[in-house]
Amino acid sequence: MMPLNKVFDQTVKLPTIPQVVYDLVEMTRYEKTDLSDIIDLVRRDQTIAAKVIRVANSSFYGESGRIASVERAVNLVGLQTLRTTVITSGVMSAFPQVAGISMGNYWRHGLTSAYMGAEIAGTLGVDAEEAFTAGLMQGLGVLLIQLRLPAEAKQIGTLVHPLDLAKRVSVEREILGFSHNDVTAELLLRWRFPQSVRTAIADFPEPDRAAILGKILRASSEYSWYTLSGVREELIMASLDSKLASALGLSQERLERLRGPVRDAVDAIVISS
Repeated sequence: MMPLNKVFDQTVKLPTIPQVVYDLVEMTRYEKTDLSDIIDLVRRDQTIAAKVIRVANSSFYGESGRIASVERAVNLVGLQTLRTTVITSGVMSAFPQVAGISMGNYWRHGLTSAYMGAEIAGTLGVDAEEAFTAGLMQGLGVLLIQLRLPAEAKQIGTLVHPLDLAKRVSVEREILGFSHNDVTAELLLRWRFPQSVRTAIADFPEPDRAAILGKILRASSEYSWYTLSGVREELIMASLDSKLASALGLSQERLERLRGPVRDAVDAIVISS
């Protein structure tokens, strides 16, 4: 923990997320949670309620301008999309702007990783919501390093792109003594997110040793980075670690099948923001 003290200095307030995010994450862990209780929870936060309604009115759902209530919005988008929308909105509100980072590209990267991770997880019998959360949260350590250690972040930025998360790890360790995934795991501990998500993020640099959720995160993050950086779709599969792809049952055909749904889901969130 000692090296991380440079980021988690107690004299400086950490970014926070709305209470509704904590509550929703906890409530949706249980299958018997009443949907009416979740709707009431969302209604308590006007910003997040408005976000959910905007998503329901996006072209993705074909109801543009017709949805005006939280209840109708939730019934339209479903519990999984509601959960992802609330978590995404809450995290976005914690980091509205960060110097040196294109936040539009940052969130597109995180959401692409999140949705691709959820799709891969779903076919493997792994918790898709945990895979989504890990993908969305993974890069938060990059943002905190930018905010708390701007001089070091600038130095790192001359050597590697802020969103090339796999390549950043060795550069960060050389300059800082820790990496962004260490920072994210500590932040999520303070935010009371599940151990499984924190472990997947902490294990990101070593996918061979990671449990299945960590392997999914590594693959989805790399897919997202290659997509964002302009690698042609037919070359992405060849760019992924072959051992990792084999462990997850990934193929060119499967990636092509997932590409459209992932892109559309990301657009529904980003465009409505």
